[in-house]
Amino acid sequence: MEKKVNIVLSKGICKQLAKDLLKEEAEVLKHEAAIKNIKKMIVEKKKEIIKDYTDFCQFNINGMASELVYLKLYTGYCNDEFLFVEAYLAALPGSIPEDIVMTHAESRIIEKYKEAFNTYHENRTEENGRKIMELATSLYRLKHRIDLYWKSHKIIEFDEIANTKFFDQTDIKIRDKYGYLVNIEDSKY
Repeated sequence: MEKKVNIVLSKGICKQLAKDLLKEEAEVLKHEAAIKNIKKMIVEKKKEIIKDYTDFCQFNINGMASELVYLKLYTGYCNDEFLFVEAYLAALPGSIPEDIVMTHAESRIIEKYKEAFNTYHENRTEENGRKIMELATSLYRLKHRIDLYWKSHKIIEFDEIANTKFFDQTDIKIRDKYGYLVNIEDSKY
């Protein structure tokens, strides 16, 4: 049977322990702050990689030359533990299939779509990109269901940082016409 040892802590020992505890807590806070800053830097670098890769580039999506018309990158609502990527690509007007005999409504939307792309190329704003997506959505709802835009929503968690390609790829994936997810890097012209 083991003996229980009662340790009597003197006032001096308790004071020293309290000082040591404060030092340890301060060190923990320093490390937590450093980790938080490192995570912020990693998120900013990932954002930079995505923007650099997608700005002013064309992609072949389902046989159509396409461009990124809307990109939103933001971190978690409660913390910075993940990066949310929202990307929309739209087919360039010159790659719209011409072999379809379009209805009057479809032709009218195609003309507006072309104008919206011209406006977007003159002024690449979020609002102008959204206009393209709205027109593409309207066109898809009509008779021939012409599909001119693709979206990607991706949550990039910090667990993925260990992936060796984390800083070499965007992690944006688009569904092709067969339903498979395709890395945007594999479809760049």
